[in-house]
Amino acid sequence: MNRLIYILTLLITMLVFNSCEEEVVRGCMDITACNYDSTATEADDASCVYAEPGYDCDGNCADNFMAGNNSYELDGQAVLIDYGCYDDYYYTYYDYYTGEYYDYFYEGYCSGAIGLVSSGLIFDAVDGDFEGSGSLIGMAVITDEVGMTVGSTYNVSTSDYYEINSIGFASYNGNYTPTSVDPEIVSGSMTLDSFSATTIELSFDFTDENGNAVVGCYSGPFDYYEYYYRHQELENNFRSKFEILSKNR
Repeated sequence: MNRLIYILTLLITMLVFNSCEEEVVRGCMDITACNYDSTATEADDASCVYAEPGYDCDGNCADNFMAGNNSYELDGQAVLIDYGCYDDYYYTYYDYYTGEYYDYFYEGYCSGAIGLVSSGLIFDAVDGDFEGSGSLIGMAVITDEVGMTVGSTYNVSTSDYYEINSIGFASYNGNYTPTSVDPEIVSGSMTLDSFSATTIELSFDFTDENGNAVVGCYSGPFDYYEYYYRHQELENNFRSKFEILSKNR
C-alpha cells in the first residue's frame, strides 16, 4: 500500500513539473531584424531578415547609408548645384621636341553636383562648402545637355577625361567637418529613382578607396543653386559664388 502511494506521488510530481516547463519558441532574437520575434525563447538568428542598406523593412528609403559596418544619417537638406554646360572643344598643340602639330577634340558636357547630408550640415553659398559637422556624400555628375533623367544609372568614371552620363568624382565622410579629409569613392553607381520640382530620390552602391561598401538612399527636398563666376578685385567685396534659384524647391 505504501509502495503504491509512493508511486502515485512520484507520478503526480512529474506531471506537475512537466506542465511547468516553458515551451521552447525558436525565432529571430535580433531586435534590429525585420522579423524580430519578441516571443522567442531560443535564438534562431539564421532566420533573421534585415532591411537593405538605406531602406526600412517595408522597402521605403530611410535617408541613411552604410559605410563598412557603420550607419550614418542623411536627414538634412540636400543640395543640387548646376555648373552649366561647356561646348565641344578643339585645339592644336605644337610639340617642340618633335616639331609636330597635334589636333585634339574634347566633347562638350554639362556638370552638376549633389550633396546629401545629415541635419548637422548647412551649405554656405559664399564659401561653396558645408558648415557644421555630420555625415555627407558628395558627387559630381557629368551629363549631356538633357541633364539627369529619372531611371538612369550613373557609374563612377575611371577615365582621365569627363565621360558623359557618369560620376566624375565622389567622396563621403561619416564625421565630416570643413577641415576633414574625405575618403574617395572609386567605383560603383548612383541611380536617380525620382525627381520633381520639390523632391529627389536616389540610391547608390559605391566602394571607397579602402574597399569599404558605401550603400544607401536619400528621398526628400533639396535646395537648388546655379554656379556663376564673378571676378572680385577686393577680397572683402567677395560675393557668393552660388546663386540660389529656389529654396526648398
